[in-house]
Amino acid sequence: MQAILEKLYAKRTFGIKPGLTVISKLMAELGNPQERLRTIHVAGTNGKGSVTAMLMSALRELGLKIGVYTSPHLVRVNERFCINGVEIPDAEFFALLEKVEQASEILKQRDGLDVTFFEYTTAVAFLWFAEKNVDFAIIEVGMGGRLDATNILPPPIVTVITKIGLDHTAYLGKSIAEIAGEKAGIIKRGSALVIGQNPPEALAVIIKVAQEKGVAFRLAAEDVSIIKNKKASSFNMQQLFVESQSVSYGNIKLKLPASYQIDNLSIVISALELLQERLRIQLPAEILKHGIEKAEWRGRFCLLTPDILVDGAHNPDGAEALVAGLQAVAGKKARFVFVAGMCGDKATDEFMRIISPICQSLYLTPINNPRSATPLELARQAKAAGIRNVAVCESMLDAIKAARQEELSQPIVLCGSLFLVGEAYEKLGQIAE
Repeated sequence: MQAILEKLYAKRTFGIKPGLTVISKLMAELGNPQERLRTIHVAGTNGKGSVTAMLMSALRELGLKIGVYTSPHLVRVNERFCINGVEIPDAEFFALLEKVEQASEILKQRDGLDVTFFEYTTAVAFLWFAEKNVDFAIIEVGMGGRLDATNILPPPIVTVITKIGLDHTAYLGKSIAEIAGEKAGIIKRGSALVIGQNPPEALAVIIKVAQEKGVAFRLAAEDVSIIKNKKASSFNMQQLFVESQSVSYGNIKLKLPASYQIDNLSIVISALELLQERLRIQLPAEILKHGIEKAEWRGRFCLLTPDILVDGAHNPDGAEALVAGLQAVAGKKARFVFVAGMCGDKATDEFMRIISPICQSLYLTPINNPRSATPLELARQAKAAGIRNVAVCESMLDAIKAARQEELSQPIVLCGSLFLVGEAYEKLGQIAE
C-alpha cells in the first residue's frame, strides 16, 4: 500500500500540465466512469470549497448520497474524496489507485504520456463515485477550468463560478478578464450556470461565454438577499436572514463565520433552486436550511484551538476577505497577531500590504513545500508594507509559541497557505475523526 502511495506522490514531479489529452485517454482506459455521473461543477479563485461543503451538506440532509471531490488536502490525500462527508476508506482508495496505476502504465508504454498527480486523483474520484452510485457528484476544479482535468465531465446539471481574483497567473493569465476566460471554460451547452459576486471585467467575460453557448445563468447576488445579524455572530458562527426571489429561508445559523461566506451562501441557494428547476423536483426549503446549518469546512476562517484561528488565504483577494471577516467579528479597531508562511509564487508583497492595517505583530515561518517563500524575504516585504513587529521563526510551532507570549485580546491568525494550515491541523492534534 505504501509503495503505491509513494508512486502517487512521485507524480507531483510531473508538475502542473494543463490540458485534456492525457486525462481523456486515461479515463477511456478506465471505461469513462465520469459519463455515468450527475454532477455539479464548481470553479473560481476563492470560495469553491465552502460552496461545495454547503451544497453537499444541504443535499445530504435530503437523504441523498453525495460525492465530493476537492483539492488540496490538508493532512491526508483521502480528504479529497468524500461521500456524505466521509473520506474514502484506505482499502477502497488503494484498490482504485492500483486500477489507475495500471491504466497510467498503459498510456506510458503505448503513447509516451505521463499522468500528473491531479489527473491521477481526478480519475480516482470519478471511479469511486461511479462505483458507489452517488446521486450527485460535486466536482471542484483544481486550477482554472478550461484545461483542468475535471473539465472532461459531460455537461453538469448545474455549473458554478465563484469569485475570481488574481492567482496562478503563470498559467491562467495576468488579468482578471483573462483568468475569467479560463474559468468560464467549464461552461457547457446543456448545463445551467450560477455566477457569484465578481468584478465587472470578470462578469462580462463569463456572461459572454454563457450567452455564446446558449446557457441560462443566474447572478447569485441579485437572486438571493442575505442580511447579517451582527449581534448574533462570533468567531464560531454567524446568523443570516436569507430569502430568494421565491422562497424565504428565515434565519440560518451558519457555522462558517467569515463575512465572505455571505456571497458563497447566495451561490449555494441559487444553485439549489436551479437544481430543482432543472430536475423538476421539490427540495423542501426547511430541510435544505437545516443541512446548510450543519456545513463545516476545515481550514477556512475557523478556530483550530480556542486561541488560534486558521484561514487558507493565500492571495490578495483571500487576504482582503480575511481582513474583512476579522473586522466584521472583532470590530474595525481590533488588532491581531499573525503567524504566516507562503509560497514564493504568490503575490506575497500585496498580501502583506493588505493585512498590515490590522497586524499587531507578524511571526513568519517556512512552509512544508518546495515553493515556500523564505521567511527573511517575507519579513522584508512585511516591513516595507508598514508592519513594525516582525519576527522570523524556524518552524510553525516556534512561531505559535512566540505568538502566544504576546498579550492577546483576539485569537492568533494563522494564514498564508493551505500547506501551513494543514501542518497546523496535523501537529496540533486537531485532525477531524
